[in-house]
Amino acid sequence: MPDHSAQAREILKEAIVIDGMGGSIVHPTPWVAEGTYEEQLLGYGWTGMNSTLVSEPTYTPTYEETLKAVNENLIYFEMSPKTRHVEKSADIVEAKKNGQFAVILGVQSPSFIDQDRSRVRILHKLGLRILQMTYMERNYLGDGCLEPENRGLTHFGIQIVRECNRLGIVLDCSHVGINTTLDTARHSSKPILISHTAARSLVDNPRSSTDEQMKAVAERGGVIGITPLSALMRVDRPRNASAGLKSPLRPSTIIVVS
Repeated sequence: MPDHSAQAREILKEAIVIDGMGGSIVHPTPWVAEGTYEEQLLGYGWTGMNSTLVSEPTYTPTYEETLKAVNENLIYFEMSPKTRHVEKSADIVEAKKNGQFAVILGVQSPSFIDQDRSRVRILHKLGLRILQMTYMERNYLGDGCLEPENRGLTHFGIQIVRECNRLGIVLDCSHVGINTTLDTARHSSKPILISHTAARSLVDNPRSSTDEQMKAVAERGGVIGITPLSALMRVDRPRNASAGLKSPLRPSTIIVVS
């Protein structure tokens, strides 16, 4: 019988593997008992991840909280030889070459912007590269996936889409309402991302994406990441990640978008 684990390790030696949505590299959850978070992830064969700047207890940080988190990360990058702050795509390649973990700074809510567009430029200068349009609920940009009215992008939201395109910040439509996702795809001049989702056509959960959303992202060259959270994949299993990982999946549940 072939050693599939050995084969996988050989593939991972050469492959660039990016986790589309991860926790804070500075404050990992759950806490890493031995070594560092990046050493653990490198050991799994990962190259890097979209690292949430501010997560628990809230994913909707203020401007001050976001700046504090950026400062913590920049200090950590200086202290940790195993991490590399990703500001351009070449940094990911260099990290792989040098045995470092590539950290792409992202946020799961634009709450820090409030109504001040200049904050996007400032955070980009400090290293922000991924911006999620909403976190479940309505904000100044558009509607989250839990809003029953399902409105699209606001005029301010369109301005933020254009500013992120200009600066080089990737727009993420996870946790985002249907019409706001479709509007983001339509108004964006660059490919967009749905970093962690599942197929609503298989399990009807508002956190998951419809076929229409997925097609809109795919038609513009975007990327969709599928999360194995059981609540988004099965209706007959307990709501925890391990149940989802152990559940048998039909071939139709595997989605690849490039």
